[in-house]
Amino acid sequence: MPAFSLDASGEAQANQVGSHHNGMHFFPLDGSSHDSLLVLNHEYVEPRFLHAAAGLALHRNDFPQNADGSRDADQVRKELNAHGVSVMRIRKEDDDQWHMVEDRLNRRITGLTPMHLAGPVAASSMW
Repeated sequence: MPAFSLDASGEAQANQVGSHHNGMHFFPLDGSSHDSLLVLNHEYVEPRFLHAAAGLALHRNDFPQNADGSRDADQVRKELNAHGVSVMRIRKEDDDQWHMVEDRLNRRITGLTPMHLAGPVAASSMW
């Protein structure tokens, strides 16, 4: 995943760690205590911080909007991509430090990630 940047576009945010996680789980790979997947959920966004690079002076609970009430499409995309889940493979190396490992399992699941719903919810008219 690329390094975090306040200047990230909405599209770039889809490949960065999301915002405000309150849950984290360590999933050992093959029973290892030194090689695992670290999974974090990203529950909400804070527009004051997420859009700070745009120079917006937002107050608590505010979000950026145009005078007519419309929203900038890239800002909305950035917010949707800051939600979701980050999956990262990490490994404890010989230096006794944890490092992220480039791996096909590393990914972001965001508010814009296509998915197939199954089970009772699949028949719901709510979506």
